[in-house]
Amino acid sequence: SLHRSFSDLQGCNGKVFVDSDDLQDLSTLFGTVQGQVETLLVLCSRELLTRYWCLGEITTAFSNKVRVLSIILPDFCTPSDSWIEDELPTHSIALAGHGIGVAMVKDAVKQLLNAPLVQMPAKLTLQVMCNLTSTICAEQHPPKSIVLDDQTAEKQAPPTEYEDVILADETCIEAASAACIIKKALTAVMPPGRVELIPHILSFSQTLPATTRQVLLVCTNGVFRKKPVVAALLDAQRL
Repeated sequence: SLHRSFSDLQGCNGKVFVDSDDLQDLSTLFGTVQGQVETLLVLCSRELLTRYWCLGEITTAFSNKVRVLSIILPDFCTPSDSWIEDELPTHSIALAGHGIGVAMVKDAVKQLLNAPLVQMPAKLTLQVMCNLTSTICAEQHPPKSIVLDDQTAEKQAPPTEYEDVILADETCIEAASAACIIKKALTAVMPPGRVELIPHILSFSQTLPATTRQVLLVCTNGVFRKKPVVAALLDAQRL
C-alpha cells in the first residue's frame, strides 16, 4: 500500500514505475533503472538489503549515475560495516548472472547510506505524503537529511461533522497508506462542495464524530489490539 500511495500521489510530471510490477525478468528491470529512470526512490525497510533484486536496482542506479533518494521507514536499521562485509554477499550472490558483482553491491550500499534521505515519521498522514511528494519532485537534490513532520493532523481541530470515517492502525505504515489511498479515491467521486461527505481518517487522538454514518475499517494484523480502534468501534455501535 505504501508504494501505491507514492504512485497515486505523485504530483510530478512523468510516470511512476513500481518495481514489483515486473519481477519476472530482472534483466528488463535493471535495464529500466539504467535507461528510463530519472530518480530511484528507495523505500528503506527492514528487509530491503536482503532482497537481491532491490540490491540490483540500487547498484544499477549508482553505476549509471541515476539520482537516488532514500526514504527511511521506521523499521529500517542501518547496517554495520561488518554486516556489509560478511552478510551482504549472501544476499547478492544471485546477481552475478546479471553482471553485478559482490564488490559492486557493497560499494552501492555504502553510497546509499550516504545518499540524500527523507526520514519518515512513525505515523503516516495524507499531509505527510503530500510533503514527501513535493520533496521527491524537487528539481534539485534535497538537503542531506529531511525529517518529515507528523504533527499536522494533531494541530487540526477534532472532526465534528464528518459522515464517513476511515479507521486504521496509524502505527502500521501499510494500514495508514491504505487509508490515504481510500480517502483519495473516495474524495475524487464526491459531489463538489459537500465537505461533510469527504471521508475523514480518524487519528488515535480523536474521538468518533457524533455525525458518523459509517466507519470504513482497514483490517490489519493486531488492529483490534489497539485501544483507540476498539474505542471508536464501540462509539460507532452506540450511534
